[in-house]
This record gives sequence, C-alpha cells and structure tokens, in this order.
Amino acid sequence: MKNKNILFGLFLNTLLFFLSYIVPKRPGTVLLGGGLGNRLSGNPKYFYLHLCFESEENRKPFGSFAWITKNRRIHEQMLTQDRPALYAWSLKGFWAILRAEQLVIESGNAPGIGGHDIAYERLFPGRFNIFQTWHGTPLKRICLDVFRDRNLSKWHEKFYFWLYRRELGSLSYILALSDIAKQRFKTAFDNQNIAVLGYPKNDIFYGNPGRWDAEYRWQSYSKVLLYAPTFRDHPGAVKPFSEMFIETLNDQLKSRNWCLLVKKHQFDQTLDLPGELSNIFDISEDTDDVQEVLIQADVLISDYSSVFIDYLLRKKPIIFYIYDLESYLDKSRQMYCEFLEEVPGPFARDEKELLDLLLDTDKWFEEDTYKDKFDKALDFYHTFQDGDSCLRFQNLLLS
Repeated sequence: MKNKNILFGLFLNTLLFFLSYIVPKRPGTVLLGGGLGNRLSGNPKYFYLHLCFESEENRKPFGSFAWITKNRRIHEQMLTQDRPALYAWSLKGFWAILRAEQLVIESGNAPGIGGHDIAYERLFPGRFNIFQTWHGTPLKRICLDVFRDRNLSKWHEKFYFWLYRRELGSLSYILALSDIAKQRFKTAFDNQNIAVLGYPKNDIFYGNPGRWDAEYRWQSYSKVLLYAPTFRDHPGAVKPFSEMFIETLNDQLKSRNWCLLVKKHQFDQTLDLPGELSNIFDISEDTDDVQEVLIQADVLISDYSSVFIDYLLRKKPIIFYIYDLESYLDKSRQMYCEFLEEVPGPFARDEKELLDLLLDTDKWFEEDTYKDKFDKALDFYHTFQDGDSCLRFQNLLLS
C-alpha cells in the first residue's frame, strides 16, 4: 500500500511539473503547508495564523490564502474553526497547488521519509514560486551540504543530488534569522536569495500568546523544564538517560513541584521513558509544535538542535546535554561551526553534571560571565528581536 501511495504521489508531482508551465497562476493567492504535509507547525503555521487574524480584523493583504494538508484530522479541525483549509489528496487541493501564486513551506529532506509540505512526494520541480521558511539556524550541516559530505559515487545518488540541487536553487526565497544563517544557507541550498527577516514562529514570544492558539497546560508546577533534543541518524546511538537517573530525577522534581516535559524529535529512535512517572511527561505524540511548549518552559535542555536559538529570545536558562558529542560528530553529522565555542553553554557531559546544573540554574544563570556569553549569542543568532517577523515576511510576499 505504501509503495502504491509513493508511486501515485510521484505521478501527481510529474503531472504538476508539466501543467505548471501551461496553467496560469491566480494573482494574490498564497498556499501554506508544513510538517511534510502532515503537521500544523513551524513558520508556515504562524504566518497562516497571522493571516487568519488579519482577515478577522478585515485586513486582507492577499486575495486568498489557505492551509493545505494530507492529514484529514487537521483539515477537518480547521474547517470546524472556519479557517481556510484544503485536503491535498483531492482534486480541489491539486488544483490549488497548481494555481497558487506563492507557496510557503518549511521542511527539508528527511532520511527515509517521503513527502513534501505541499506537493505529494519529496522532489517538487516546476514553475512554482516557493518560499522556504525553514525551521532554524543550522548548527549541523543540512540539505546539499549533507550530500556533499557523503562523497556520492553511484550514478543514482549523483542524479538525485542534481535534481535536488535544481529544486533548491529554484526557491524564490529562503528565510533566515541572521547573517550567520544566511551564510550557511547559501551553500546548503545553493541559492543566493536569502532574506534575513526573522521567523514568524518567534512572534509568539511577543504580545498575546492567545493570538497564536497557545494553550497553557502546566501552570500547577512551580517550574517547567523542557528536554528537546535533535535526532541521531546513525545506528547504535547511545541512549541519553539510564532508568536509575530517570527515577532519581523524577524524585527531585516531585520534591520541588517541578516537571520535565520531553519533546522528542519526530525522527528520534533512541529516547524511551518508563511509564507511570509522576513529574516527567513525554509530550511528543500530543504536541506537534515545540513553540507552544517553549513559551511555557522555564529551563530548556537541548543538545545539537537549533531549538535553543528560538529559546534565546525568552532570556531563560539553557543547558546543553552533550553526552555523545564525539560519536555524534563522527557518525551522524558534521557541524558548520566549532560547537563548544559558538553556543553559550553551560555543557553537561553526563547525568550527574546535568542534574547539578538543573538544580542550580538560579545561580549560574545570573553570573555576569555567563550573562555576557548569553547576550552575545542572542545578538549573534537574531538580527531582529521585536515580534514583527510576520509583517516583514508579508511585505516580502507582497513585493
């Protein structure tokens, strides 16, 4: 069944490719999608909610806009909320892709995962105006740079790289947070059209979170900790926590009325938690959008993920749990930077160091030396810190 869906998706993408050079675009139309077509998340989501808000206030910068998804649940949910939405696996959805003047996406190429935010399968060439909003400033190498690191030798690998390079090079614009992100995107996408405007999803940190459909769920705890790591794409990856540590941590959290939320990366296969923990909760399955959790977290624990860059805007403690740094760099991904020098720290190499830092955040976070590192990182990664990224992106689409 899966192979049939892939073949059908490839057929539809091929049809879109040829028809895109014949069928005219409808001026003023914007189509948005995210999460490989199956999730409502990321920069497209927040720009979409911005457009919904503008429409409710009788301000309509575009002729029409809609969210397109392959997920029936999301489609029905949005229609129930009286928001414009389309189901991709329908004639109406297919026609909307073909006719849209501008397409807004955020996802990249996922190992072993097919699909596309808006189209039906991974590669999506043709006459389309696609705005890639991405999802973070890369620390680890991404897109074309990953393929370059592999020293492709087989003809089908080289052919795929050629197709992928053409697709990324044809993007109308790629959205970035800062000049350092712009530099890295130029090689990753082989594209010079990089717009440093900030990310729409970070507007949630400013003003009223209710505007972004944010739901507060953990107010009963005096402190909320969030563990949001990246994924490991190599076999034999080491698990981050022992069962004994999880039990010890849970006891510490319970005694302080704290909780730990675990938001696994959608491609993670290493992190397992025992059931029935009183103060540790795996929210990976019921929370697609990490931004909704970042606005509620008092402390972030991460690793080589760029999620910490968004969280810098909250000006709250961040701990980098790098228990497998050497093996990650050796077997999983190379970096664009000297990781230990670029990010502000502090670093925990093992469970004991992690626990010590967690229980002492109020002390080290207020130290002048650390504050200086933190502030420099904030300015390094964020050109804009004002909550107006949706408006800047809107102006780009209208230009």
